[in-house]
Amino acid sequence: MFLFDDLFQLHRTIYVEQFGLATKVVYLLYGFLTILYLWSFTGVIRETEFLLLLAALASFAAAVLVDGSSFLPRGRSAVSDVFKLVGIMIWTSYICRTALFIARGKLK
Repeated sequence: MFLFDDLFQLHRTIYVEQFGLATKVVYLLYGFLTILYLWSFTGVIRETEFLLLLAALASFAAAVLVDGSSFLPRGRSAVSDVFKLVGIMIWTSYICRTALFIARGKLK
């Protein structure tokens, strides 16, 4: 979901122009869905290296904060993109390590 939103800038185009939603509402909806997902799978997530997942989510949150802020007038998108890239790398590490644990039978 986040990939397509970032790739096609859905939070700035489709959701705003077609549905009349404010960008902040879209971000709040994404945040709510993320919290709902994490809450639904808390038991499973606790069996994994969840600190990697938390670090990835923190990086994505930093990207959203930088993207929506005005304290970095120039180069703001570059800083935001760095946070997104770091979040993607950490999230990929989390997914790969979790898959490895499952393959080795260390997770249910």
